[in-house]
Amino acid sequence: MKFLLKLTSAITLAVAVAAQANAELVTSSGDELVLSTNSGLKVKTANGEKSFQIGGRIQWDYADIDLNDNNILKDTYIRRARIFTKGHSGDWAYKAQFNLDDERGAVKRKGGTVEDLYIRYTGFNFADITVGKQKAPFGLEELTSSKDISSLERSASTNLFVGGRQTGIQLTGNIDNFTYSFGVFEANEEVLEDGVLTDLPDDDAKNFAYVGRATFAPINKEGKVLHLGAGFIAAGENSQNFGLKDVYNLEAGGVSGPFHVQAEFFEGELAGQDVDSYYIQAGWILTGESRPYSKGKFKRVKPKAGEGAWEVVTRYNDGTGDFEELGEIDAKSYLVGLNYYQGNVRLGANFTSIEEDTTDNDVDIFQIRIQYVYD
Repeated sequence: MKFLLKLTSAITLAVAVAAQANAELVTSSGDELVLSTNSGLKVKTANGEKSFQIGGRIQWDYADIDLNDNNILKDTYIRRARIFTKGHSGDWAYKAQFNLDDERGAVKRKGGTVEDLYIRYTGFNFADITVGKQKAPFGLEELTSSKDISSLERSASTNLFVGGRQTGIQLTGNIDNFTYSFGVFEANEEVLEDGVLTDLPDDDAKNFAYVGRATFAPINKEGKVLHLGAGFIAAGENSQNFGLKDVYNLEAGGVSGPFHVQAEFFEGELAGQDVDSYYIQAGWILTGESRPYSKGKFKRVKPKAGEGAWEVVTRYNDGTGDFEELGEIDAKSYLVGLNYYQGNVRLGANFTSIEEDTTDNDVDIFQIRIQYVYD
């Protein structure tokens, strides 16, 4: 990992210096190259047959967390620090993205992990085929990048029900305003017992999970969007990768000028019990921009003016979910937030209040983030 970081840093520095010394168009003894440094570092041949890109993100957070009016965390930490490279040659493409560090205050920590590592074939007119570690195609909020979501953290519903990144093969396509995805992913043949992974008997092993999603946007133009979608996960009850058994969801979203809204409903089987959950989220971009939308996903706000863009966001979440410090419980949460976007930088602040339904436990979370994205 250290070698990869040093190598990519050296390449980035060398090309950046060359870009400052010359114009954006760089010629070589081979194909003519076009160098772009508008956001991430991108190099491609003038005919578009080959490309190479380096990018990443850093998210620094401060969190103040009170459980039942007692402070349990007041700290700064790296929420995400990632570096990636991606590119294509003809009909073949790839992406390799790594976590240099990834924390959630004093509660969840991981670093030095592989996020994405896949090869994609784009030669078919009707779909792309991707093989490797990638996001399973399930959930509107999950498939919207962490650098693009309007709240600082995803909802408790999404955190519990989605499959996240898994190793497998996926077919993805879009026709006009309709998108479809279907994938087959590895499911663990082990079960967690008393903190130890134990092999399952052969007849209990669940080798694969099947995941699918379809979306339709009957209205899809700048400043006006109506999004509808549905998805499913068919995974064995012992699959540690996906957590729940036989999950489905319904999703909807919309944009009307500076206003945007999205909602999702989830249902599945957890430990032999049917559980469900939903959230509703709305936002208003005070400076008048519209939230971008493309191929079944929302993107982050792009300021029109040099002074940046301001956004307020609110969310209500109810049902069984992964509610941060309270764990996987039945609860309600309320969120209000404020975002400022300026070029590659985003500043955000969220206040979240969580109330458990079956006890008197409650959690209040105040979170601030500074984000720099280079992609």
